[in-house]
Amino acid sequence: MRKFFSGEKKPFIWPAIAGVLLILFIILHEILIYKSFVVDFEGNFRTTGAGFGDIPFHLTQVSKFAFHSFSFDNPIFTGTQLNYSFAVNLLSGWLLRLTGSWSGSFNLPVMVFAASSAILVFFIYRRLLSSAISALFALVLFYFGGGWGAYGVFYEQVIGNHLGFLEFFKFLITKNISPLLKWGAVYPEQNIVWGAPLALVFLHQRSFIMGFFVFALVLWLWARDPDFKNKKTVFGAAILIGLSPLIHIYTFIILLGFLSVLCACKLFLKESVVFRNVLAVFGVSVLAALPQLYYLFSNMREGGKFFLAFRFGWMAQPTIGSVVYPVSGGWAQDFFAYLKFLWMNLGLLLPFFIISGIFLYYAGRKPFVRGKFAGKYREFVFWWLTAFAIFVLLQTVRLQPWDFDNNKLIVYFAFFCAPVIVAMFGYFYDKYKLPAGIFFGVYFFLSTVTGVLDVLPRLFVPMQNLPIIFTAEDRALAEFIRASVPEEAFILTSQTMLNPVVSLAGRPVLAGYGGWLWTEGIPSWEREEEIKRFYSDPQANNYMLKKYGIGFVLLDSQAVNEWHASRQQFDALYTKIFSTERSVLYKIDK
Repeated sequence: MRKFFSGEKKPFIWPAIAGVLLILFIILHEILIYKSFVVDFEGNFRTTGAGFGDIPFHLTQVSKFAFHSFSFDNPIFTGTQLNYSFAVNLLSGWLLRLTGSWSGSFNLPVMVFAASSAILVFFIYRRLLSSAISALFALVLFYFGGGWGAYGVFYEQVIGNHLGFLEFFKFLITKNISPLLKWGAVYPEQNIVWGAPLALVFLHQRSFIMGFFVFALVLWLWARDPDFKNKKTVFGAAILIGLSPLIHIYTFIILLGFLSVLCACKLFLKESVVFRNVLAVFGVSVLAALPQLYYLFSNMREGGKFFLAFRFGWMAQPTIGSVVYPVSGGWAQDFFAYLKFLWMNLGLLLPFFIISGIFLYYAGRKPFVRGKFAGKYREFVFWWLTAFAIFVLLQTVRLQPWDFDNNKLIVYFAFFCAPVIVAMFGYFYDKYKLPAGIFFGVYFFLSTVTGVLDVLPRLFVPMQNLPIIFTAEDRALAEFIRASVPEEAFILTSQTMLNPVVSLAGRPVLAGYGGWLWTEGIPSWEREEEIKRFYSDPQANNYMLKKYGIGFVLLDSQAVNEWHASRQQFDALYTKIFSTERSVLYKIDK
């Protein structure tokens, strides 16, 4: 195995192997993304279990931009503006308008961004680690590194139910199970809400995928010109960062944090010229982003309470999947319960991040150790400090209403941790060879097994076993609406997550799925109650028709089964113009 930091000329075989494995990883990633949104042979739309909530949400924006006049109106809550980073869905909407292909327009952009990101990450890591194999190890640790979620599933099925390896593998595929989600544990167990970045954010989190591509592109520019001496680098990085808020707000936050740590390091090292260059990138980026920031944050205030808040501890406050505390315990028990939560969810990442920091401190005091880094010691310290800053941000600031959604920060934390940890193992491998290699192998396996175990079912599950989110009949209803219902006409619907009116026809709704509205901080309770009352008794609540300018009503299974709407009453009051097995569209006669 080639050394990690040696400057001597290396044989071609290791870079070639790394390149082949990188290509295989990209192919795997593309297959997984494709399975996140599939149009089957019968015309049904399918997705994975993990994408069941995200994909219909993104379709609301894609169809809005494809089939509706351009505006910043929020399709899932009429009367508000979009406050979600929507650039990737705008791109897919335009492609859908041009091509008419749902699968191609929805999947192609994120597949391109994902593949490009993996290539950029590999070359960024390769430049830092001076080794293609080391870069590949770091890349796999980043994408597949997770906590201990797999071990609970393994223990329950293999040890508890005595399944063999092949039986366990078949169980994973047939059940389409994720080893990550265990919400509702009883103390002293802890909820498992975090897994490997690949399955968590790089498959159906479309805005994140595009945002991470922008992030990787900026870091690649910086890797080529670390001092920002070239004006083209300064301009290119600043424009990319300045455009990032509408691509993904976390990208903008992380890149500003990256520049802030870089500024602080250059100021500490008294590199005044580089400090001014970095400050210029920071300033131009903020100026370019100001209009987008004003738009996003003003809409957050208009849409509801301003949910940005300081708090101590990610998922420490009660919410879905949060830390499980003892019923009657003091601060010490609560503290150790939280540490166990981090241990269960982040696995070996956090302790080895701390160990790598101690190692870097030791390396700084021992010149013979620093020499092994081939002049890159300061770069590794900078990467470690950036990871530390991100972790502090994660633990102190809530950026979204549901604290779990702040897990994007952990992805960037893992990105900066991975090469530093690999570099530390590389140093010890140069000195101790076999023992260090074995220790790294054990660490690598324990860190990635949850991520691998989560990906396998997604990879091998047959298409016909993927859940259907929209049927061919739903698509026919959407096509009828686009062709026969005027664009300015308003359609009242229930709040089902699988709503063809907003997700396929591109028409806005009075109030969409409650979970989406909550995560955007939209106060929707009053409007939701009005909708429920109307469906339960449309005649007694017909004031809504005039109040909201409603010209059509869709009666679906949620309205009938949950809100006790009467099909006979709607048939008597309104004119039925289209029906499917699951829903009926009525026209309101003036």
